[in-house]
Parts: sequence; C-alpha cells; structure tokens
Amino acid sequence: SCTHTQADFAPWWRLDLQEQHTIITVVITNRGDCCSERLRGVQVWVGDSLEKVNPLCGGLIDSPGLTMRFCCYGTVGRSVTVLIPNRTEFLTLCEVEVFGSVPCKILP
Repeated sequence: SCTHTQADFAPWWRLDLQEQHTIITVVITNRGDCCSERLRGVQVWVGDSLEKVNPLCGGLIDSPGLTMRFCCYGTVGRSVTVLIPNRTEFLTLCEVEVFGSVPCKILP
C-alpha cells in the first residue's frame, strides 16, 4: 500500500532518525498502477535540521520510474526529507528506504 498527501504546494515527507547517521543511498518506490508522474522533480534532502534547509542529496527526476535511487555519498544527518518543490501536487510514496552501507548505483 502507498500513502499520499493532499494536493499541496511543495508537499514533503520527513524521517527523523533521532541521531546523526551517514546516509549513502535513499531509494523511493513509486506507485506502479498509475500516477507515477506525481513524483516528477522529487528531491531528497539529508541533514541535521528538521526544517527544509538541509543539503540536497539528489533529485529532479523528470521521468520517475517505479524505483528511484538517490546517491547521497555519505552525507551525515539526522533527517531525510522527500520534497516536490515549486508546484502543487500529491506526494505519493509506497516505500522509502534509507541505507548507510549499501553502495549507490544508478538504476537503469
């Protein structure tokens, strides 16, 4: 099953890890039945702030697929934020995986 926001301007979802961790890769699973375009332009931010001012980990995927992999290259932080900037959209997430030891390889 998946979850989604309302159609909000710059919708976001945040994971608070409670303490700093080294983040290598973030993998987002999109809907497979419809509406995959909702994640167009999605960004991932990792850092210590619980606000939206952390370093950009990856993003601006113009053609979202079923699985999107963001390479964070060892960014250290306590929060991971998934954000669709600058437009009104539903943020739909089926799974978000955060890895500290899995090497980042761009998916085909």
